[in-house]
Amino acid sequence: MHKVFASCPVLYGYEHQKMKSEILVFQPHMNSEGEFICRVEFRDIEKYSKDIFGEDEIHALDCAITFLNGVRNNSKDPEFFFMDGSTMFVHRDQ
Repeated sequence: MHKVFASCPVLYGYEHQKMKSEILVFQPHMNSEGEFICRVEFRDIEKYSKDIFGEDEIHALDCAITFLNGVRNNSKDPEFFFMDGSTMFVHRDQ
């Protein structure tokens, strides 16, 4: 397992039920095929955990951050919240 590079405490859940969790970003590394990978783990919400690939370590990390922000800002299943209880969901006008 690779070293945790950064973490973010979050709340997740539905309207009146929120649980504490954490999002982990692991240090980018090169695999045996020469691809750069940055692992993102959503603790307790495994369906969003993913290996993110990039051209180099910085690109893999940038793509991982973009991915995790996309999940946090767009998910309603479950919804993510800051530790103060405010939503991370971005409401968009249609």
